[in-house]
Order: sequence, then structure tokens, then C-alpha cells
Amino acid sequence: MRHQDWSPQVARAMHEFSQAAPLPPALDGSDSTSTRPQRGRRPVALIAATLAVAGVVGTVAVLSRETTTPSGPATVEVHHSQYLASWDAQLDCATPLDNGSAVRSVVIDTWSDRSGRRWRTTMTYPDGTTHDVILEGSAVYPTAQYVRGVQTESALGCVGPAGEPYILAAGPGPFFTLSMTAEITDVERPFIRIYSDSGVLVEPVATDSQGRSTELWEQQTSGYAAYGNSVDLPLTQVTRWWVDTDESTVTEHTFSNTVATLGSATQTETLVLDETIVVSDDMFSTVGYENLGSTAQPNMAEPSAESTVLAMPTLFDSGAALIVWVNSQAIPEQIELIRSAILQSGVVNSDGIQYLDASASLTEARRVLAGDPGGLSLLNETNISTMFLLFPADVSTFDTEFWRTELLALPMVVDVYAPTDEAPYLSSPGSSTQTTAG
Repeated sequence: MRHQDWSPQVARAMHEFSQAAPLPPALDGSDSTSTRPQRGRRPVALIAATLAVAGVVGTVAVLSRETTTPSGPATVEVHHSQYLASWDAQLDCATPLDNGSAVRSVVIDTWSDRSGRRWRTTMTYPDGTTHDVILEGSAVYPTAQYVRGVQTESALGCVGPAGEPYILAAGPGPFFTLSMTAEITDVERPFIRIYSDSGVLVEPVATDSQGRSTELWEQQTSGYAAYGNSVDLPLTQVTRWWVDTDESTVTEHTFSNTVATLGSATQTETLVLDETIVVSDDMFSTVGYENLGSTAQPNMAEPSAESTVLAMPTLFDSGAALIVWVNSQAIPEQIELIRSAILQSGVVNSDGIQYLDASASLTEARRVLAGDPGGLSLLNETNISTMFLLFPADVSTFDTEFWRTELLALPMVVDVYAPTDEAPYLSSPGSSTQTTAG
């Protein structure tokens, strides 16, 4: 991997978006695209949970509860999942991030109105504060999305020599589910990576931390994380999914991230309640929320007639032949210099270049990382790399490697990416993949 200037968790997709390293964890549920039948409440008792969540420390048990229909005319049947999430780090660096108040656990409740295409996630922090997200139209490409409350600081990591953060863990993203497949349509499925796309089955008969019978899927990734002007640091990441195949549900998910000289971090999400209930329609009221607008679903190129492989979302769905990555700290004048240099080089004409600023690049990140909320939660408009998409008039005569070398010489260009640089998926248990940029 080439030198980059900021790296969050991991992954092919994270390499694309944050000048980062290998594959981030896919937080998802089932490789089935059929609609899951409705089922009743399935309370789960935590056998040995010692998470400090919502101000309670010790064993947590989820018991039976009433699911009677609320009074009033407007009610809706929803699927409700509750998770306990925790993350921690064992840091070896001299200067950890100065965020002693960072939380390390949260209770997550997600309600899915699948018929009405509405979703709500509430995160409850140990001090009782909450953060809410409501999505309408789609769980991954919402036609409207609303937020309320404050997402509490949760990043754990180290401080680099220039004061930049080296983040090893950051907690779950604002909308959360471990079983995304139940929430998406067949049209959306090709854009979403799930456990069976990224991992391999390592134990057909296993049990999760709560003693539930599951399969165990795993992904192991090794490579290098590039932070600032430091040397590339060896890293190892392991993602595990415990899957209840009878219920088509991921019951537990863990992600560990170990970076040489920095330390290691582990994040765990455990399903503790899974039920179908009837709630007041006010559950999805957006009064008092901030409207964040919509996220458009991209167009994916039609697969060839010979192809039988389910396409995964990439940045090259647009048909671009090259992507020129620009340092997130580049100022407008530097960006315009890069644009001018690209046009003067003759690699493309003025109709063959498209620039995605920080906001547009973040929208692309949400598309490609829709199934990876853990990785996506680390990105924002201040740290994401912006990009130029290049569309040469004649792709058949386009010399990728020549233009890669030429464009990498431009100031503030941190990488140049081609479709052939896509990192491979793991193909066997225990294998490792080193992600490269060319």
C-alpha cells in the first residue's frame, strides 16, 4: 500500500475512502434475499454480560414483556431488535487520544416498519443520553433521514506526530442492525456485503457468548495501515459473525483491529432481544428531528450474460477508468491546480472529468459501505479523501499504468486507483489478504 495520510479501521472499501488499509467488518445478517416471515417475541437472557450500559453494571437479563396493542387509532407492527455493544483498546502508543470521557458501551434499539419502509435506531449511552436516527424509504438509501440528540464521543486510538488521530475503534454507527438483509429489497441486495460475501464458514456447529446454537463465520485480513507520514504499520484484523441459520439472524459480531506499535482494539455487538410487536405510529414521528436529506441509490452497470457472480458495490460502478485521490487537507486552490493539470495532460477532456467534494465523497462512502456501519462511522467530511473520476474517450487505448505514474506526481494526490486494484475476497479459512493500491 502506498503512503497515505489518514487511516481508520480497515478494508478495501476503507482504503478507497480514507486512504486506509484492508477490509472493514461487514455488519450484516443473512445471505438469503427472500423476505423473512414475521415471528413472535424472542427474548434472550444475557448469561454473563458485564457491560456498563445505561448506568447498570453487572449481569443483564432480558425477560418477557407485554406486547399488547397500544391504545389509540394509529399503530404499526414492527420488528424490534436490541443489542448491547462494547469496545475497548489496549494501546501501546506513548500518547493516547485525549478523550477520557469517551464511552465504551451503548444499548442499541432498532425498530423496523418493513411494510411502511421506516426504521428507527436509538442509542442509549451509560449516562442516559440518547441519539436517534429515523430513515424513510430505505435502510441504506433513505429518501429522507432525520437525527436527534448528540452522538457521544467514542473513538479510541493514538495521537500522531502532527496531532492527527490514529483511530483503532469508534463504536457502532448511528443506524444499526446486524441483520441487514431482512431490511433491504432484492434491488438493493447487490450493493450490500454480508457475512457470507466477506467471510468463510469456520465452524458449522458453534455457540455464541450467550450459549446460543449458531454457525461461526470469520474473515481474517492482514496488511498495512498508513497513518500520516509514518511508515506503513503492519496490521491484523479478525471479524467474526455468529449466525442463527434457523432464524436467518446474526446473533453476535466481533471485530478486532491490531496495529503494530499502536496496540489493539476489539468491538462486540450482541443481540439480546428479537421480537415482533405493535407500537404507536408516533414511534416514527420526526417532530424535533433534524432533516439530513436523502441518499440516492446508484446505478449499477448491467452484468454480462456470462456472469453468475453477484456484483458487490464499488467506486467504479460509474464506469470511471481511474480515480485520483486527493488529500483531505487540500485547499480549493490546490484542488483546482490538480484539475488543471489533469486537463492539460490530455488524459481526458473537460467532459471526462468529475470531482467529488467531501460531501459527495461521503455519499459514495455510504453507498459502498452501506453494509459496514462500523467502518462508515469513522468517516466524516473533515477526514474523507476527495476524488476526481476520470472517463477517457477511448478506454481500449487507455494506458492505466502510464497515467497512474503521471498523476501520482501531482501535489496533494495521495493515490490513483483503477478497477483492477480491487482487493480479493478471502477464499479459505485462515487465509490472509494484503490489500494494495496497485
